[in-house]
Amino acid sequence: MATKRPLGRPPVSSRQDVEAVAVELFLARGFEQTTVDDIAAAAGIGRSTFFRYFPAKADVLWLPFDHHLDRLPATLAERPLAEPLTTAIIHGVMQAMRESGDPRGVWLRRFVAQEEQALQEQESVRWSRWAAVVAGFAAKRLPGARGELAAAMLGAATQALIRSMLRRRAGRDTRTETVLDEIERELHALLGPLQAWLDQIGS
Repeated sequence: MATKRPLGRPPVSSRQDVEAVAVELFLARGFEQTTVDDIAAAAGIGRSTFFRYFPAKADVLWLPFDHHLDRLPATLAERPLAEPLTTAIIHGVMQAMRESGDPRGVWLRRFVAQEEQALQEQESVRWSRWAAVVAGFAAKRLPGARGELAAAMLGAATQALIRSMLRRRAGRDTRTETVLDEIERELHALLGPLQAWLDQIGS
């Protein structure tokens, strides 16, 4: 006689599926109030399977961002030297973001969960590293002390705009690609007018 399958959510089968379940629990209950056992139970997996995918609970939120951060220097470095600096930053950043996104929007909802107080210090450290990557790329194309200052400003301004828009848009029922398109338009509006000033510094 065949054994009946228990009612409830079917077990998930990939790291991305576990990630989606965990993020939804974080949003519904809070990060600190959600345990690994809660995630495993909701996903229909064992604790050992969870830890095979993620070293710790917080890594559900940080691993995808860390992969994005690891990829960002390469997408910036791939931009042609003849390309205006602001355009290179925008295209390099957006390429890395699109590679990190997912059609289900889990990547976006993660930014809402990251606003919890328990995670804010880790979030600030990672976004500071992100801004430093952009600033480091810009500094290679801008000479002297003015160039160094301008590069730091570009990194900070780009980071602030993206971080603000992700927080503002991530909690809504919006497609990932729609949000990324909006971010790209706003980056052009923010950085585009600075190109003439940057050309003076670089000349």
